[in-house]
Amino acid sequence: MKHLKFIFSLYSKNWLSAILLIFVTSVSLFTLTNAIGKYQFYHYSLDLFSSTKLNDHDVYFMPFVSEDQRKDPESNYLSMEQATSNAVQQIKNTAGVEAVIQSPFLISGEYKGNSLLMAIYDRELNEKFSLPLETGTWFRNTAKTKNAEAIAGGYSFQNVQVGSAIHVEYKKGNGITKEIDLKIVGKLKDPSAFPNFSLSGTTIFADDIWKWQDVLILNQKNLPDDVGKDAQVSGSNFFISIRSQANYDAAVRSIEQFGTVKPYRKILSDSSINAENKIRQNLPIPLFFLFISSMTQLSVSVLFVNKKIPEFGIYYLYGCTKFRYFCSLMICITALALVSVLINFVMVVECPALLHYGILNLGHVVFDCRQIFSFVLPYEIISLLCSILFCFSIFRKKTPIELYRRLES
Repeated sequence: MKHLKFIFSLYSKNWLSAILLIFVTSVSLFTLTNAIGKYQFYHYSLDLFSSTKLNDHDVYFMPFVSEDQRKDPESNYLSMEQATSNAVQQIKNTAGVEAVIQSPFLISGEYKGNSLLMAIYDRELNEKFSLPLETGTWFRNTAKTKNAEAIAGGYSFQNVQVGSAIHVEYKKGNGITKEIDLKIVGKLKDPSAFPNFSLSGTTIFADDIWKWQDVLILNQKNLPDDVGKDAQVSGSNFFISIRSQANYDAAVRSIEQFGTVKPYRKILSDSSINAENKIRQNLPIPLFFLFISSMTQLSVSVLFVNKKIPEFGIYYLYGCTKFRYFCSLMICITALALVSVLINFVMVVECPALLHYGILNLGHVVFDCRQIFSFVLPYEIISLLCSILFCFSIFRKKTPIELYRRLES
């Protein structure tokens, strides 16, 4: 009880400094956590891309777009679609080409009030883009059944168990709302993603070919016939699988007549370089905030010690040793730092819910609790040790008699 009264007396006389320290430290730690989360996102998207069944002799294909189509894509949509379809058909007939893989067809749906997308996988996507699962298995049953198989991903399905049946509503093209029964056979690892070949450009990174959203991945062969009629394709580009390295050069020359090609291995190497560049770009601001946080922690610690040091003379007369008194002071300061670490821990744990409900928008990040224990906690421990050592150097020079005289004066 004596220790608690001492701690509360310290906070009551320095509450503004305590709040300032918690705020500055929490913000600084979160900028570090956010920077690490962004870096992990780029590496996660790269790992996700590497986990596909694509090979070094596969390529990302972006069809040519005419000047008229580029100026007015809406009115020229059908001509663009037809031109792309003709190009894809000719590519399929090219010697050495094994398969042309397009983005999944999408249907907008709703599950328990949460909006989501249903991504329909065809045979080629199933073969090349089976994604890592947290639990369950990838599609096994290809026959049409009453409850079509589905792979669930995202916050909307956090409480859905593998093997359970769910009911999802979706709207057909004529506006009629329909319901489909699905059996969950697997759950994607967080954050959930599915292929989306919509981005074109001179440089393509691994994170560009994924759509990051709550999703139900469906197997086209396992679906009722009427479900996919109103689905829309999610991307205008393709991956082209070439049979072997021996066919690669000739096949690529033929494909380049119809559009731009990016080799699979080039996307991998560019994505790895991009991840390293991103961390270099994002790191200076967190480091600056951490420096401010360390200086604030040191200043507040010295302030706490200087305000309480004169009282030690009285405590000494009642039998309190110098070591016990100093330890009580440091417990007060450590508690403030731990509050900041705890705030960051809660933010990391609750981030999926905050993002899902639109309370927090951090862009694409991957958080996990290891960030707290690997980066945030070690930094805070080192910062605290520096503050404690500095305060101790001040405190140890003062004798109890000197402090008592200072208090009396």
